[in-house]
Amino acid sequence: MIIILSAPPAIVPALFVAAFVLGTAWSFDLVRRAIATRPRVAAPSDGAVHAADDARAALAALSLDDDPAAVYARLATILQAYLDARFGLRTASMAGADVERAIGRAGYARAAGRQTAHLLARCAEMQAASVRPTKERIAADVQGAREIIDLLA
Repeated sequence: MIIILSAPPAIVPALFVAAFVLGTAWSFDLVRRAIATRPRVAAPSDGAVHAADDARAALAALSLDDDPAAVYARLATILQAYLDARFGLRTASMAGADVERAIGRAGYARAAGRQTAHLLARCAEMQAASVRPTKERIAADVQGAREIIDLLA
């Protein structure tokens, strides 16, 4: 037994195509709105600009010949003071993940927050460590702090 089906009315394929056209238009509108609501990076205030300059000057004055624990303590203090002034945070009482999220909420890339949190954790680690890092390692961490300040300024 053979069943012969009749063709659907002409409106069915037209509605099918119209549904895809409307779905595509709606998708483009959603993308346009998502791009329009992307968080903007706030322009640094005068205080934040001065904080960056102060942090750069403090890093330049940092002596690498001191006790490594003291150097890392001073490095952490400089970086925390800058972050507090730039973003209005209280980084001394924040965990690394919180610092990373706060920098991300300010509109910066996750990598910038991750790098900052990692350097603050390394500073805390080196203050408590019994192992003395090499001068090259300390210089690299100081350079990393400079890069973070330049990135977030």
